[in-house]
Amino acid sequence: MTLNLLYDYLSAVAALVTALHPKESAFPWPTFIPTAIAAFAAVIAAYNGRIAAIVAKGQLEVAKAQRRTAEDKLRLDLFERRYKVYDAIKQFMIEVRASGNTPDQAFYKFIRETLEADFLFNPEIPTYIGEIIRKVTDSRAADASADSCPIGTELYAEQKLLAMKCRHSLEDEYNRITELFHPYLGFSHLKQIAS
Repeated sequence: MTLNLLYDYLSAVAALVTALHPKESAFPWPTFIPTAIAAFAAVIAAYNGRIAAIVAKGQLEVAKAQRRTAEDKLRLDLFERRYKVYDAIKQFMIEVRASGNTPDQAFYKFIRETLEADFLFNPEIPTYIGEIIRKVTDSRAADASADSCPIGTELYAEQKLLAMKCRHSLEDEYNRITELFHPYLGFSHLKQIAS
């Protein structure tokens, strides 16, 4: 639209100059004006192209920043979900160590809060959680078996000893938690997750 107005204006100037100067004028006004208009239009088009390039570059930088933000959010979300599993295991182990047994409520909470581990970690963590569940189940089964035997019998003593070994084995798992989770929760790993 602006170029059309400019063309109309310069055409009017050309007509005025042509009218004021006789045809025998040394300067070729009728051919100069359209050439000047074309040159001016080329300058404006180049300027508009430069502005478009600057805007496109700015849009690219914004898109890159949005991508980095999305990657950072993914890393943070993944970290938070992984930490929730880590904390559930840690809290359960603390409760087992403090009480000397595996309370039902704590055990069911542990299972519930570690369900999504399969989707958040490599197989070693779900396997580790499975080992904890197996040891808890073995300890509970040995306790239940001992409770069904008469106190003082050899079977009773064997089952209580088995239950105690299972609990000690379970307590030993507490020391492995940080070592196992470090590759997933360590800061050096977080920088590489979504890259």
